[in-house]
Amino acid sequence: MGDLPDYTRQVTIRYEGGFLGLEELAVRLGFPGVWNLKGNIILMEDFESELTEWADESTGTCTATRSSRHKFSGDWALKLYNPGGAGAIQSITRRYFQNPGSGKFAVFSRWCWTTGNVDNLIGVAISKGTTNYFAEVRYNLISPLTLYIYTTGGTYYEVDAALDVSPDDYAWFPVLLTFNLDTGYYDKLYFADQEYDISDVPMYSAELGGDVVASVYVGTGEEETEFTTYVDDIIIAKNVP
Repeated sequence: MGDLPDYTRQVTIRYEGGFLGLEELAVRLGFPGVWNLKGNIILMEDFESELTEWADESTGTCTATRSSRHKFSGDWALKLYNPGGAGAIQSITRRYFQNPGSGKFAVFSRWCWTTGNVDNLIGVAISKGTTNYFAEVRYNLISPLTLYIYTTGGTYYEVDAALDVSPDDYAWFPVLLTFNLDTGYYDKLYFADQEYDISDVPMYSAELGGDVVASVYVGTGEEETEFTTYVDDIIIAKNVP
């Protein structure tokens, strides 16, 4: 028999990935490479490829396309256009893993908007046992001005009803939402340089009515006002600190 592997040997892991400018993650959770040691990155989406893995579930004449006009890293970002009016809701969904397991998860993204020009949301739907859990954050700068998370009864919980982030021109802002699938509760929300403890707020949950769910979705709310926003650098991780 040959020599057995030396499992006690210490090694150094270097991360040389293509994601740039994730300073907020470095501050809050450590550089993404550290996640490979403390947790597991289960999705990284920078929209450099076509949207073939995303299902468009929009209503009205909303559109979701890749755009090179406003992007944070790389050459492309996701452009969400909502023409406004009744029934105009933008929503695209991507199935990202088959067996989510349990534990603590994190969802990171970047949003781009200008003055009075955003009603964005990002969320994940994950099944555990016979229950679907939904963790979602939404920011509305049109009407009413509110930062929300999705909670019991399919309603929105107001995290901050006075946060007014209105850049004069299109600008990028980080969004980081953490939640615990073991307890069914949120954990923290970091949004546009603000930090919120939301650990006493339960996620929305419902009994399974079909297939096991493990997906991420992004979109816009229903507004009378026409607006365009952008999304880039979506990261989902499990077993985070």
